[in-house]
Amino acid sequence: MSNVAGEIFKHAKLHGDALAIVDKTLARYQATRSALMADWGYAKEAVTYREFTHRSRSLANGLKSLSGMAPGARVVICLENRPEFLDLLLASWCADLCVVPINAKLHPKEVVHIVSDCAAALLVMDGALSREVMVLLGSSLPALNLVVVGSDAYARLYQTPVTESVDLAIDGQSNELAWIFYTSGTTGRPKGAMLTHQNLLAMSVIYTADIEAVSPGDYQLHAAALRQPRGMRQGEGHDVFAYRWLQSGEEFRRLEHG
Repeated sequence: MSNVAGEIFKHAKLHGDALAIVDKTLARYQATRSALMADWGYAKEAVTYREFTHRSRSLANGLKSLSGMAPGARVVICLENRPEFLDLLLASWCADLCVVPINAKLHPKEVVHIVSDCAAALLVMDGALSREVMVLLGSSLPALNLVVVGSDAYARLYQTPVTESVDLAIDGQSNELAWIFYTSGTTGRPKGAMLTHQNLLAMSVIYTADIEAVSPGDYQLHAAALRQPRGMRQGEGHDVFAYRWLQSGEEFRRLEHG
């Protein structure tokens, strides 16, 4: 069994024209996105698996070009539901990195605790929160890379030429660390639960075996947070599964009632 990225790429090669992402948040974030992002499908609502895997592989090489991004390095993702979140997940796994998705509504002090606790090499977040987080971090993590999603600096990561090392990481081992999921901290400070690629792939198989089948052309209507591992398990390894997420309860109610 390969890692999660390998499974997604394997199926995407067979059905590259299948929809991967239907983004209903386009208008919300487009005003703050770099114009460079349009070259990577960020000017349209629907993206195919061919486009999704191509841009994720390009982003993977951009991530590897940053300092300190050795195999297994932690990538903290502090974002709301938006397409860049999925790009960063797949790109990190292509680059043999470990993702640490966290709640975008955390207090800056909580973000700093998690970044420090997991010894993150990269923090990707929204620009509004990044300033306060960096003030709190001060010089405690001098090697930390900080990238503001949607910025020109973030867009340029996609422009780094793909190298052979990215392809090698796609064939990585399933027992490698893939995801660190931090608890809410209700009984103390948040603690990180370590999940391997095998754990994530097993969740996908269990879902389709015990809950419901996933068929070609199906959509996952995603109103929950992508930062939760359960939010990803229905789609991993299925080339025909498109993610669609909502930002407003009103839109969810309109869809619920037809």
